[in-house]
Order: sequence, then structure tokens, then C-alpha cells
Amino acid sequence: MTLIAAGGEAAQKARERFVTANQGLVWSIARKYAHADSITISLEDLVQEGNVGLLRAITTFDPDRGRFSTHATWWIKQAIRRACEEKSRTIRLPSHVHQHLYRVQRVRERLAVELEQEPTPEQLLDETQISATQFATLQQLPATLSLEQQLFADEQDDRSIGDLLADVSTPSPEEVVVEAVFADDVHCILAEVLSPRELRVIELRFGMGMDEEQTLAQAGRELAVTRERVRQIEKRAIQKLRTSPRVSGLWK
Repeated sequence: MTLIAAGGEAAQKARERFVTANQGLVWSIARKYAHADSITISLEDLVQEGNVGLLRAITTFDPDRGRFSTHATWWIKQAIRRACEEKSRTIRLPSHVHQHLYRVQRVRERLAVELEQEPTPEQLLDETQISATQFATLQQLPATLSLEQQLFADEQDDRSIGDLLADVSTPSPEEVVVEAVFADDVHCILAEVLSPRELRVIELRFGMGMDEEQTLAQAGRELAVTRERVRQIEKRAIQKLRTSPRVSGLWK
């Protein structure tokens, strides 16, 4: 690893040897995905994607933080998972954009019920905890293609573009399989980075292992703390995740 970090021709050769030495790991992980009936990507393509993750693992590995195989497994699965997600999407947007869109939509629907009116952008920002810049970008997306846009001028046929597309908020069969394989790994890595309370706040606020995200007030009631305290814990946890090499792929 010291040789790789040094750069140059010697580093390139060392990197190639490292990739060759870990092909068994890449193929082993790729086969687990390829055996699922709903995965339509070939085994060879899955291996190719896995090698992209392996290269990323080589450049980000810190020997002081554990075994390389554990670190590489995370990145290999992450690369394969993203490839499966992109393959399954009807509308081609980055994976993180779909995640943000889904989160904003679910929060909007919940607040509309709670407030009995359409929530303001400020209320959505407060609940979703995404940046103002990200929110503004998401708000501009429907102007490019609105799923609510009516297909026909005929008032008796009110079908929209969205009616002809798979619901982007519903996981595809590929995503269901991938998430099932990936969930345990994600949870273990989050548990390494976060304290038990921070992890629980993230689980509640992002709906991990449950049907929907919890509001600040709901999370506060479960943890017996104030709404503001939940916000502080969540902010600290997200900052940890964003700066951790182990989970940086989730925020790109």
C-alpha cells in the first residue's frame, strides 16, 4: 500500500497486482448478484463494475482501520449496486438524486396531511435536512419532465406520463434484491462510525428498517429528548458520515 501511495510506474504495477490478487473476491460478490432472477446484467459486466469498486477501494484504504478485504467488499458491492440501480431506472438520473427526490416527496405528502395544506419550501427543508442548493436543484427537475403532465388533450383521458412509467418511488425487483444483500453491510459500517444514539436517530429519520421516516417530534418521543436535540444529533451524525471514508460513497 505504501508503494501504491507513492505513485509512478511502480505504483501502477503494484495496483495491477493488487487487482489480480483480489479477483476471487470480486467474482464471489458478483456471482451473488448474478444468481438473482431479477438481475439482468451479465456476470461479466457485474465483475467489471466490481473491479471499478475494487480500484476505488485500493485508493481509499487505510491499513490502520482494518483489513483490506472488509474495506474492498464495501466498495465492490457499492459499485455493483449502483450499476444495478442505473440499469433498472426508466428515467436516467444519478442514484443520489432519486434518493433525494423520493425523500422530499414522502416528506411533502406527510406534511400535507399533518398541516392540512401544501408545505412551504422552508418546512420541507427543515424536515428533509438536505441543503438549500440540493433542494433548489430538485425543484427544477419537474420543469424538464413532469410525471403529472397529461398525455392527451382529451379531458376524458386524464392519463399522465407517470402512469406509463414505473413509479420512481417504488423499488424495482433489482433494487429489492440488491438492498437485501447490501442492507446488513450498510448497517454494520454505520455502526462503526456512529454512536448507538446517533445510529438510532439516523434509522428513525431515514426510515431504515421501517415503513417511513419519523419526524423530529416522533424521534424525540422515542428517545425521550426534545425535537431540537434530535436535530442536533442528526446533524452531527450526518457530518460524521459525510467525512468518513467508509461511507463516503453514500453521499456522492
